Amino acid sequence: MIEAELSIVGVASAARLEKGLHSFPHGIKHNFLDLNAKPGEDFFRFANGAFIDSAQLPPGHARWCMFDEVNEQAQTAIKAIMTEAAELGEQGSIEQRQIGDFYLSGMNLEQIEAEGLTALAPLLSMINKSGTPRTFARALGHMHMVGMAPFFGFGSMQSFADSKQQIAATGQAGLSLPDRSYYLKKTKKNLELMRQFEQHVVNMFVLMGESKPRAMRFAAAVCRLETTLARASMPQEDMRNPNNINHVMTVDELKAMVPHFDFDTYFQTIGAPAFSSLNVMQPKFFKAISRVLSKLTKLERIAYLKWHLISTAAPKLGSAFVDEDFAFFGKIMQGKTSQLPRWKRVVATVNGLLGEAVGKTYVAKHFPPYAKARCLEMIGNLSQVLRQSIENLSWMSADTKANALKKMDTVRFKIGYPETWLDYTEASINRSSYLSNALSLTRLAFKRDLAKIGTPVDPNEWHMTPQTVNAYADPQNNELVFPAAILQPPFFDPEADDAANYGAILVIIGHEFTHLFDDAGAQYDEAGNVRLWWKEADFADFMQRIELLRKQFGGYKVGTISLKGDLVSGEAAADLGGLSLAYRALQIAMQKNEPYTDELGFTDEQRFFIAFGQIWALICTPEFAEMQAVSDPHPPAQFRVNGTLANFAPFVKAFATMGVTDESPIMLPVDKRCQLW
Repeated sequence: MIEAELSIVGVASAARLEKGLHSFPHGIKHNFLDLNAKPGEDFFRFANGAFIDSAQLPPGHARWCMFDEVNEQAQTAIKAIMTEAAELGEQGSIEQRQIGDFYLSGMNLEQIEAEGLTALAPLLSMINKSGTPRTFARALGHMHMVGMAPFFGFGSMQSFADSKQQIAATGQAGLSLPDRSYYLKKTKKNLELMRQFEQHVVNMFVLMGESKPRAMRFAAAVCRLETTLARASMPQEDMRNPNNINHVMTVDELKAMVPHFDFDTYFQTIGAPAFSSLNVMQPKFFKAISRVLSKLTKLERIAYLKWHLISTAAPKLGSAFVDEDFAFFGKIMQGKTSQLPRWKRVVATVNGLLGEAVGKTYVAKHFPPYAKARCLEMIGNLSQVLRQSIENLSWMSADTKANALKKMDTVRFKIGYPETWLDYTEASINRSSYLSNALSLTRLAFKRDLAKIGTPVDPNEWHMTPQTVNAYADPQNNELVFPAAILQPPFFDPEADDAANYGAILVIIGHEFTHLFDDAGAQYDEAGNVRLWWKEADFADFMQRIELLRKQFGGYKVGTISLKGDLVSGEAAADLGGLSLAYRALQIAMQKNEPYTDELGFTDEQRFFIAFGQIWALICTPEFAEMQAVSDPHPPAQFRVNGTLANFAPFVKAFATMGVTDESPIMLPVDKRCQLW
């Protein structure tokens, strides 16, 4: 499935892992605070300094944050579900047998070592015989069917012109590193990283049985080809605007654009349904592919396909492949010192491929109905505030306001879990081959996705499982989705005070809500079709405000790396919008309660801001921090907190008693502040 949804990939914390404790105090965490820090200078430090100073990265992690801690809880719960299913064996349901068998196959290291590359033999054979356009297209198709994406990706997507309809789509792919800039920026550090990457590719080919000289030729070919693809790839920040990735054309037009690829054989191989047109999301990229294929030698073709085959499969192979994969992508890229325990890696794989089968049991055991009811009450207050804000905006015209309110009236909230669950029984799963199981499930997911082409969109479909610690906005369905796992402490605690919950989970909900109305959401009307529903003058005014954030966040650095203002400004705007809406929603909630001051003297408003700061508490390796700065559209944690508060006047008022003023170092000058909602 090819999508362009907006999600919140958060960063936050907790240091009790070593003690095996996974409970949270209700409300804000006093033990995270650094009371010696000045909130007007570094609020991120004030809210989280004690945690930052004392926390240690658990083995196998490049970062540790609140999302990771909640995910740790979810993983433990999921492991229990899997081991129980394994113990039931034939006595369990079909789904339980699939879960249990897949899990056991992943834990049987002796069996995995003995199997070697056997499960990949058919694909390796096809790659070795891919010397003609027809055999090459066939090999590529089979690789795409099992989740590998050399050159490009293909699948279904919602039409930008008619959001109720699924269409065929193809888009750029084929890079091994997280962002095109790794290949293109010729800094000393990037050049060294590319040298290390090439050596890693050599090592993997040697493990596959290639001679050292041939492995070196293969690796050099891979790096040259991926650099060429990187140069032709559209930057992440440009894909935020759907108009940049909306290029519907006929199949014949695609064939004419890429004459050196046999699309007829490819579509036949993957079993694509009949279609006459598709969205070619990045035409420039596909023109580059055509030029590449016209010059590609047999050796280069085989090298590139074999690399993507082994690189994708490596985590599910024997220890030599697992260790070499970790040595580059774990140690060098992220600064990890050790791998996660085997059971965690297997749980993540099984959970990723049998997600809704696992989720059905997870929800029954870990998501009480009252949590959903409390969450919906908070969302009601948030919606009221956003409506009032839109109605009162001085810079927005009446026509744009009317369209915004129309869109608000049709927003759907999906809370907890889907109404219907996916069926995995068609997949072939056994206890004898971990990789074969993964390939079978990936093939089923691909087949299910292809079947959507030319059919109506299913409004009840979810694109995250209930046990996922995350959330997303889907502008094409005009909906907000909050899985059960994120509606847990410390993000949401039914026993905590409103200030803590509103500063944590409601800021996250508000973040996603505003995505439906920001520069990306402005491109989708209330039906989810791509149509700018703003008056042009209103949109220009809004983008001037976003420009303030682009300049602000583009001025921040992680080490020597400057943030990409164009990349992070959209998420920075959502953070600011979420904070603003949640704060005003708190004022509604506080009307029902007496003002409260906690044992450290913090007021409701102060605890709201502390809760906001603490959901982003984070420790990480320098390597991870730099990778995030280069490739993540979300600002790094300290800037999500300090950079957002720099624009928000109520923060000054809340902490005036602690010396915060409009002139405090953390605050932007009043005329430089961004005000959105």
